[in-house]
Amino acid sequence: MNRDMYLKVRNSIVRAMNSQEFTREFGKGDAIKASVDTMIKSLDIMAKGGRTGVGQNMRETVYKGTMVMLEFVTYHKLSNFLTSFAFMYADLLTIFNKELAYNMDFDIMADAIRSIVRSHLTLMEAIDVMKNLLDRAERYLRLEPPAYGISRHFVEKIWKELEEGEEVGDYPNKAVEFTVRKKPMKKNKCGKR
Repeated sequence: MNRDMYLKVRNSIVRAMNSQEFTREFGKGDAIKASVDTMIKSLDIMAKGGRTGVGQNMRETVYKGTMVMLEFVTYHKLSNFLTSFAFMYADLLTIFNKELAYNMDFDIMADAIRSIVRSHLTLMEAIDVMKNLLDRAERYLRLEPPAYGISRHFVEKIWKELEEGEEVGDYPNKAVEFTVRKKPMKKNKCGKR
């Protein structure tokens, strides 16, 4: 067992469970607290060099708490606290399963918790990027100089005058020698235009 890593996760999750944010997010959070307490009690014995086993009641307690955790990360809005707590819970569950429980379902659940939270974070980042791009595009469109509209009109007007052979501005029209004509359509093999 990596004792230092376990103690770091243990201390972080205990601090989080004793905070007001935990109560705000989970209410009493009895199932999660019972699950975390069960895992910590067993892992503390192992961290001190002792031996312990995991009975059916312990597995059920951890399973119920993990299912509640999965429900929260799946169906609730993920705050910063819930995100970090979910990662800590998944890490504790992984350590517990590796050292004591040896249950493939716990590994799958821990991976599912991490995956759901990461997907949520990725989607939130994508939404933030899209909002930023939309804001920038709106600002750009609002700041389009009115000269662009005038320029288009001006170019169209000059083009018409050139087509008609009129003088443009103060200079004599050099376009008289250079008239703008549409190309005649070629006849195809059937003799139709």
